[in-house]
Amino acid sequence: MEKTPRLDVNAPLWDQGTFYGRFRHFFWMTNPLNCLHTKSELEGARDLVERYRTGAEPPGTREEQVKHAMKLYASSFHPDSGELQNVFGRMSFQVPGGMLITGAMLQFYKSVPQVVFWQWFNQVKEKFVSTSLLRVGTFSLPSSSELQRPGQLHKS
Repeated sequence: MEKTPRLDVNAPLWDQGTFYGRFRHFFWMTNPLNCLHTKSELEGARDLVERYRTGAEPPGTREEQVKHAMKLYASSFHPDSGELQNVFGRMSFQVPGGMLITGAMLQFYKSVPQVVFWQWFNQVKEKFVSTSLLRVGTFSLPSSSELQRPGQLHKS
């Protein structure tokens, strides 16, 4: 019997050179049902992926278990830092979260305070998502020496 090759947990399961492969990968990773898993399930998925990566997975681990762990890991942990994301910053929350806010914005439009509140709420949510997805260690404010006065040309 021929042994099947090991999964590459660092690569997508589908060919990213085709539209269908990219579609399957991102639908798989952004599935809103991924938001319903507990922190312990997510930590267990991370542990399995990290152990599988080094070849130290528990005996009897099936390929389906590894794929499920890969899905939870990809949808819940920051790709650069490996930190568990807050549920609102996860890719799997973007569709249901956006639908709720859009529905509220469409429902509550009859007064200026309602419109202002829901526009503000949407901006706060988007800022929260952007901040939670920032690559760790790459964001910094420019120093005073890097700031230039308007109209001043930068010479290299």
